[in-house]
Amino acid sequence: MGQIYTDPNGTYSVVIPDEWEYVAVSHSIAFYNPNGFGALNVSSMRSPKGVPADPELVIRDFVPKHVLEGGSLRILHQAPPDEKMSVAYTAYLADDDAWRVWVTAHSDRVVTASYNCKMVSKGKEDAIVDDIIKSMML
Repeated sequence: MGQIYTDPNGTYSVVIPDEWEYVAVSHSIAFYNPNGFGALNVSSMRSPKGVPADPELVIRDFVPKHVLEGGSLRILHQAPPDEKMSVAYTAYLADDDAWRVWVTAHSDRVVTASYNCKMVSKGKEDAIVDDIIKSMML
């Protein structure tokens, strides 16, 4: 079934598996299975003056410079759940970590979700993380 987590600012909510936990880390919330392999960090902000953000630019700000300069980063635009949103996604490897990043921009807010784990664990929690991301409501 899962438990519903709602951002204290009311920006988003997600359904996380019952065995997963969460903790505030800096300006984001880290969702993780204590017996799992990685963490899904979600942060949100309001768009200044109601100007929608470009999710691709947000991803480019998030990705380390050496990954961008490597030239192999592919950013995919996903079909949004409604016409007021735009969604972009990327995955990359950096050092010994595997990363997946989603940015959802709405007319008045932006939610960034990033999942990372060690490369040896790459893919082990993908289906669970995908379900969490699909459950996100803005």
